[in-house]
Amino acid sequence: MKIGICGLGRIGKTLLRKIFENANHNIEVSIIKDLKDPNQTKGDALKNLAYLLQNDSTYGSFPKQISILNDNYLLIGEKKIYCDFSENITDVDWNSFDIDLLVEASGSQENLDKVKACISSKLKNVLITRSSNISSFTLVFGVNEDKLDINKHEIISLSTCTGNAVAPLLKVIDEEFSIKNGFLATIHPVLSSEKSLDSANRLAQLGRASKNVKLLDTAIAKSAIEVLPDLKNKISDQSLSYRIPTDIVSSVYGVLKIEKKTNSKNIISLLKKKLNPKITGVCDGSFEKELVSLDYIKDDRSSILSSFRTIINDDMLSFHLWHDNEYGYCSRIYDALLLLSKK
Repeated sequence: MKIGICGLGRIGKTLLRKIFENANHNIEVSIIKDLKDPNQTKGDALKNLAYLLQNDSTYGSFPKQISILNDNYLLIGEKKIYCDFSENITDVDWNSFDIDLLVEASGSQENLDKVKACISSKLKNVLITRSSNISSFTLVFGVNEDKLDINKHEIISLSTCTGNAVAPLLKVIDEEFSIKNGFLATIHPVLSSEKSLDSANRLAQLGRASKNVKLLDTAIAKSAIEVLPDLKNKISDQSLSYRIPTDIVSSVYGVLKIEKKTNSKNIISLLKKKLNPKITGVCDGSFEKELVSLDYIKDDRSSILSSFRTIINDDMLSFHLWHDNEYGYCSRIYDALLLLSKK
């Protein structure tokens, strides 16, 4: 299956890394589109892109050697990938590269608004790496992958990193214990758009220096409810995100009121049986209590539940999930590509 990737920010770069770390697939990246500084030549932009892919401050060196060819191509190992630096997603003639699927990873609302125009008789599906009302299906592994129909669902959303982290857990808890109401919060690293010094931003707090802890609204509850509609009006939509000055690995904290009473030992035992361990892990090793965020870097699961921090008090359940907000999420995008390549 030939694909194109629009947007080589943190998600696009990490997805490309995931694809090249694994050899046992039929996914071929034919073209990538990114933006460049207006003052850069295409050759300089390509050199900069190659450099940032080869040397990543979060995940280290790229698994293959990267070079450039004729100021038009990235050479990753022996694989040649065309690079385009057009302004908009519709400026690219995707069909000329004979791709079957496009991954929209730029995060640009302007690109999202135009993505439907990219679909053709050959390019039949677009994966978008965020929640969006333009999608015809929101895919979250561990929740609804069995309901995906590529003939019916042209534009497929992969939800958000936090939606993927929490939805599989909420699904099992609601099925087994019936959630009455609840509240979710995330503790999330800074994003690449945040600056090290104060600067203007449409959201005042996001304009403050990245060394600050910021308390922001977040759509984690909305992302979960999108794939678990029975939880509407049960999970509070007033979710909070504590933006903290770290580079990677996020966590989700939740408090749920459940109808069926249980205890921590029973719920952990049940979750181990019901959750897909490749998607949502349950950490209960001898050192689990002592683990910190960077112990979960480059973990390819959507999230890992801390058994030590899963606490039952009467009908109240509190839990704590860890997840690598880039690598774990990109692993699900990769899984989606594998799934679509077999259909």
